[in-house]
Amino acid sequence: MYLLSDDHRKEFLSTPEVARLTVTLNEDGPKPTLLIKARTLALKYLTKKKYCHISTFRVAEEWLGYWVDLQDDPIDSGIVWSLVEKPEEREALRLLSSGYSCDVIIFNELAIPVAHSEQNFRVVAGDIETLLSQTGLHSARQNDNQVAEAAIERIRGNRVATGQSSSMEAHFASDWRDVDVMVLRNNKSWSKTSFFATDEGRQQEEVGVWLVDSLHVAGSVHSPQVYTNGQRRELTDLLMTYKSGLFLIESKALAVFNRANLPSRDKLGADTAKHIRKAAKQLKGAIRSIRMGAEIRDEQGDRLPLESNVIPHAIILVPDLSLLEGLAEFGSEFFRQNHRETDSMWHILDLIELLRVVQAASEIFRLDPNCPSEMAAFDYCLMERAKRSVSEKHANFQILWRIG
Repeated sequence: MYLLSDDHRKEFLSTPEVARLTVTLNEDGPKPTLLIKARTLALKYLTKKKYCHISTFRVAEEWLGYWVDLQDDPIDSGIVWSLVEKPEEREALRLLSSGYSCDVIIFNELAIPVAHSEQNFRVVAGDIETLLSQTGLHSARQNDNQVAEAAIERIRGNRVATGQSSSMEAHFASDWRDVDVMVLRNNKSWSKTSFFATDEGRQQEEVGVWLVDSLHVAGSVHSPQVYTNGQRRELTDLLMTYKSGLFLIESKALAVFNRANLPSRDKLGADTAKHIRKAAKQLKGAIRSIRMGAEIRDEQGDRLPLESNVIPHAIILVPDLSLLEGLAEFGSEFFRQNHRETDSMWHILDLIELLRVVQAASEIFRLDPNCPSEMAAFDYCLMERAKRSVSEKHANFQILWRIG
């Protein structure tokens, strides 16, 4: 397993999607290594393809950037990119252009390595050595936003003049190899999850459970059961409680590995919309059962004492919020209507946004001596997000938390 350096780990946990080149040393000498952090859904597309594409380009004449094509859509493919900031990135580009094999390691939303492969890149256009000789290392500056905007404009618009870019392609020298991830929960239970598991829904649930478990919640129950008329059924995928709050999470994943043909993002967006409608019905039923005082038990069969008079949070967890871009069906009216019908606060999140809320809650608890618990801070952050949701045109929005 590859362990991120402290700098890379901080960056990967604070940035939704990023690529970084580095150099590792093994018994055969230096070896370029490509680290890719992205949403799990996009990474699945990358691993289903047989090749990888890297482009380097000049930014604002002074610096060099590089991007990796995730190949998750035939028309508007996703990318991950970075500016060259460290000497080892320049060295990695030189080694790649010289024909050295490259280890490629992919990381999920929580910066956990999930798979790796080896690739041999070859230059198909441009001259990397010339670009390296004409540019320096980028460092934090006041105009970072302008530099980022210029980089994105060049990537998206392909506005790179001749002689100012270079491209490399690689066909996989080895198959993708799984990294076994062991998920340990606060209740001392554990489970093993695999990036290539065919049960892709459970995989997303496991990662979500592990993430919220970091809040040290005592009342966290995976797949609680509700008993009515001698029958039992699942109440929701994840139930969390503390003395002043109640949280229900319904996780809806998208299957990729068991499809013969990879769907377009438009198709994935339609599938996600269908799953959200189903999840909303399930959460309404779960809230109704709790309010009626139904018998609800945990994984061990122990009855759960739930407060029926608190205002719960109903959370729908999806693979990628950007799939909902422009879908007004899940805009402000969706949140207002469900709030009116259930007297609860509604959220649509992906793992990246859930991570942001958890990180903000942990930081509030750390800095505010009056905050009673991480769960109370999590409750507060979700309430703030719910306030924002009723004024948004669609569910794909982010909140930048400024704390301290």
